[in-house]
Amino acid sequence: MSIYRIPDLKRFYEKPYNAADLQWRQIGAKSKFEHINQLLGPKITQIRSALEVGCGTGDVIAMLARNNSAIEFVGVEVGTPRTDVVEKFADIRNLRFVGYDGMKLPFGDKAFDLVIATHVLEHVLHDRLFLKELRRVARVFVIVEVPCEHTARDSFARFQQALDIGHI
Repeated sequence: MSIYRIPDLKRFYEKPYNAADLQWRQIGAKSKFEHINQLLGPKITQIRSALEVGCGTGDVIAMLARNNSAIEFVGVEVGTPRTDVVEKFADIRNLRFVGYDGMKLPFGDKAFDLVIATHVLEHVLHDRLFLKELRRVARVFVIVEVPCEHTARDSFARFQQALDIGHI
């Protein structure tokens, strides 16, 4: 019987991104940005504050902030805000980054009109608690996007590869 190995998630997410990771995430951010805009459509005018949970490199939330200057944007990531991310987007006045413990978001109930988590749910140990927490801080909209990359026919090795990149 095989046992899957789940990496230490806090240590996993503290590792710096290499150039290839950064480039891949910037490309992915464009399609995530487009998905969010398509889903919201004209309802984007109802939004005055938005939170991205699991913002990683900050590229998605930064694209949203640059295209909607009247809205307050916050990116949150497990641990403390990454210095490289904060510095990269220091020119965006309506954007800030916050760290959190990975369990309870450091915001009050209904603090944001929009809460986004793109390609994050598959990295979370307690998925239902995570979704409940997203809903708690959302006033109007919650958008959750997940990858569809595995099937029931995948091998043990394929599933282990997913665990090795932080998917649970």
